[in-house]
Amino acid sequence: MKSFLLSIIFCSLSLAGGAELYQRYCSFCHGEDRLGRVAPPLFSLPPFFNLKEDEKLYRVIKEGTTGMPAFRELKDEEIRAIVEFIKKPVEKESLKWDQKRIEESRERDKVDRVKIENLRDYTLAVERGRNLVWVMGGKEVLAKFPFPNMHGGIKFTISGEVYIPSRDGWIGKYNPSQGKLERIRACIYLRNIALSPDGNILVAGCWIPSQLVLFDRDLNLIGTLRIEGRINAVYELYGERAFILTFRDKPIVGFLDYRDLSLVYKHIDSPLEDFIIDPLEEYLIGSTKDGLKVYSLSELKPIKEIKAVGIPHLASAYFWYSKGSFYFATPLLRKGTLSIWRAYHWEHVKDIPLGGEGFLARSNYGTPFVWVDNSSDQMLLVDKRSLEVRSIKPVEGKRATHAEFTGDGRIAYISVYERDGALVLYDGVSLKKIAEYPASHPAGKYNFINKSRRFDSAQLGYQVFMEKCWGCHHTTKEAFGPPLKWSVQNRSISLIMAQIIDPQNTYRLLGYSRNAMPKIELKDEELKALLKFMEALKDGWMD
Repeated sequence: MKSFLLSIIFCSLSLAGGAELYQRYCSFCHGEDRLGRVAPPLFSLPPFFNLKEDEKLYRVIKEGTTGMPAFRELKDEEIRAIVEFIKKPVEKESLKWDQKRIEESRERDKVDRVKIENLRDYTLAVERGRNLVWVMGGKEVLAKFPFPNMHGGIKFTISGEVYIPSRDGWIGKYNPSQGKLERIRACIYLRNIALSPDGNILVAGCWIPSQLVLFDRDLNLIGTLRIEGRINAVYELYGERAFILTFRDKPIVGFLDYRDLSLVYKHIDSPLEDFIIDPLEEYLIGSTKDGLKVYSLSELKPIKEIKAVGIPHLASAYFWYSKGSFYFATPLLRKGTLSIWRAYHWEHVKDIPLGGEGFLARSNYGTPFVWVDNSSDQMLLVDKRSLEVRSIKPVEGKRATHAEFTGDGRIAYISVYERDGALVLYDGVSLKKIAEYPASHPAGKYNFINKSRRFDSAQLGYQVFMEKCWGCHHTTKEAFGPPLKWSVQNRSISLIMAQIIDPQNTYRLLGYSRNAMPKIELKDEELKALLKFMEALKDGWMD
């Protein structure tokens, strides 16, 4: 009896110690209630979170993992006490988040008014250590406002309004010119958000509870759609008038129609760890534990399966065009490798050792490099043409991560992710340091052009134009032929495309007495990308 009572006392002390240690070391990221904050929830909730066996949990806490630091200073018994605590069940009532709670959560704040001179240079930067969002105009900090636990992709409307998600389910709508910030909580734990091209429908993909939450442009609740499974992400499709989503635990793809908000599922051959849609919206590219799977987007038929030595981190994949081919690069999680692939041929090109664990690969049409972090004080720069690697050190001895760019790629923003860190700005071409702003754990940066899917294909098209057309047609100046900007603003783009495809038979339609333009053989993908670049050039978004 005495030993039984002692074991109960010891167990209760262990759990109490685990709770206290959890609050001290884990709650900032995983939430005081273990429901998630900027990191995932920590309790068993199938099918989302089947907690690993004790020894695996112990190693994750002790040694760290992707996006999570190691806690080597903790004693063995302290780690095991934390493991015991996080395995305790959570009351089911705390996991509910219905329409009433969503609608009652709305908040409104006034923030400083900001005039954005050029939307192409409009960039938001997150200072996680102080829960602030910085409003940047090129190299200038225009304003700052509070937004806790911001995580995931910010969405921009074409007029410059911004939707900001947080991991703990809040979505903010920021209007810089009016100085307004509205917030509403969609759920307890949020995966990501997506915005329809017309800006009328915002969708939140939620893990807890498992649902899609739909809002109008003013964050008025439209409704919720229950889903069964662990959603990877929800993205907008510009060509299909739909949102698309996949699951980690089910071999299905969901399509949510913009117009009638109907959700239709289609089957694929296996679940995906993650997925992206290529910039031309022709293919769904999914990652698995064995590598990549490529599907045609129209029929979801498997096109190619490519083996890799690790799981591709597709959320950070970057596409570009060089020497007549399209490429994309993606870090391989926990492998310290950047993997290069030839897009649209779906061939592996090479793996580049990073010398450390890489997580994010970023670039823009205006910089000649793909910028990759490697969990060190270096930012690695991969030349898009030669694939040779060089590096810069923003701050000696402090971790550099996550590059972002102005809309034309001429300014690169680098986070020095430390408590006494900095946001460091470089010239995207010359690599000259432009400015350095002190910041506490600066994290994600989001630019109007680079975070709007409508411009992804246009960026590829610019690169095609520079290789195939620039010798005769500059963008804004006269060369052998008229400036492309003048052409797209004074002629129909369909006629220009006809001239590119068949100059021998269309020059008369342009008013010329003879043809001076050579026929350039272009693949379908090159033509589609050129078309998108001309549309962006005509509307003034690129030049």
